[in-house]
Amino acid sequence: MVCPRPKQPVPVLALHGRADTHVPYDGGRAAQSRGKSSAISVSRSIGMWVDADGCDPEPQVQSMGGARVERQTWFDCRDGAEVVLYSINGLGHEWPKANSLGGFEAGAAIWQFFERHRITR
Repeated sequence: MVCPRPKQPVPVLALHGRADTHVPYDGGRAAQSRGKSSAISVSRSIGMWVDADGCDPEPQVQSMGGARVERQTWFDCRDGAEVVLYSINGLGHEWPKANSLGGFEAGAAIWQFFERHRITR
């Protein structure tokens, strides 16, 4: 799959449960889609953004939430963009709840990301 390169770098934040049966983490046919759809893997999808934004291909990796959450961050992207992926062990196709993730708060993580990447026109 080839995606067109954006005209300018795009900061990207993704949260994905490793146990998602609607959009499988490793790609392929979704068990919950009755075989009608398939998805590319999270690593391939994120890799396309890392490449498009011209980021350093080696992410910084941090364990969070009692090791249930892994944050990968790709820095040194063009124009200050960054690509961030939160992979959540044991989470399906649902909103991550802080009380089950050792205090990891998805809403706060999203807010902090957009605070760093405000678009001004």
